[in-house]
Amino acid sequence: MKTLDILARAGKNLRQAKVRTFLTSAAIAIGAFAISISAMAGEGMRQYTTKIMESSVNPKTIFISAKPDENQQDSFGWSEIREYKEEEARTGNEFYSTKMLTLDDMKNLQKRDDIENLSPRYSASPKFVEFENIPGKRYVTFTDTHDKNRALKVADGKSFAVNEKMKIDEAILPESFLKTLNKNADEMIGEKVILTFEKTPQPSAEDLKKATASGDWTKFNEMTKTRTEIREVKIVGVAKRTAEQQLSPSALTISEDLAREMEDFLNEGTPLYQKYGSFSAIVKDGSKIDEVQRAISDAGYQVNTAKEAENAIQQVVNVLQGITSGFGLLALLVS
Repeated sequence: MKTLDILARAGKNLRQAKVRTFLTSAAIAIGAFAISISAMAGEGMRQYTTKIMESSVNPKTIFISAKPDENQQDSFGWSEIREYKEEEARTGNEFYSTKMLTLDDMKNLQKRDDIENLSPRYSASPKFVEFENIPGKRYVTFTDTHDKNRALKVADGKSFAVNEKMKIDEAILPESFLKTLNKNADEMIGEKVILTFEKTPQPSAEDLKKATASGDWTKFNEMTKTRTEIREVKIVGVAKRTAEQQLSPSALTISEDLAREMEDFLNEGTPLYQKYGSFSAIVKDGSKIDEVQRAISDAGYQVNTAKEAENAIQQVVNVLQGITSGFGLLALLVS
């Protein structure tokens, strides 16, 4: 068959099946567009992540946590069965739990001569917060603790350099909060935030039984009485969301001192009192990160570097890019 005949037949088929032609063309266009966009967005996100991590996290930062149990199925703490220990510091429930670090762990790590600026990761979220310039309204939000081992750059207001400590009465507001609050950054910087922390006591069944049996209802009421602590902070900056925060909710950033006080208040009298999910530290000059990581790991801890944290974020980006590219490829194959 001659080339002209082939072209003539192709043109005839296109004219007689306009809908099919349109759908096929659209599928090809969508598939090619999806693959192109996913490639460009993925590369852009990887470059952005690298830039943010390099500018805000000391490359010599390491993150230390308790090493998972040997019988755990994976790094997230799932386990079909494990021995129950009353004194063990864990957070979670019977089937999903994470071992916690203790003050003894902190003291042991502080004795090392190859790391410095050891800092626990505190967690203390209020029951609700109130903004002085928004009277009559209460809001529920998470709090994040300022880590002096990382730089905290803001879109407006006061930034914090590495090793610069946030004062106990200072806080950073996420830019994403502004829409809900119906305010702009200038209206929020300098305003007070009132944080209300509430603690519900958790007396043991034995203590409750003794108080009930003795008829000492004053003691019983004291044991079960809800306690409240109120703290005021001033917003000193409004921050954009960083690459490492993309997979977690935005949170009000408070000082390490305030977070420590409120975590101790909330956990006092419970198994989680002065227990921590992780520590961050800086590898001292003259020490090699990989050697320090291996040494602390051999001492019974799980250690991740700043580079590994960056790689974990980029791995998520790669997965999302793969899913988008897969849809694009599927559209091309169907067409």
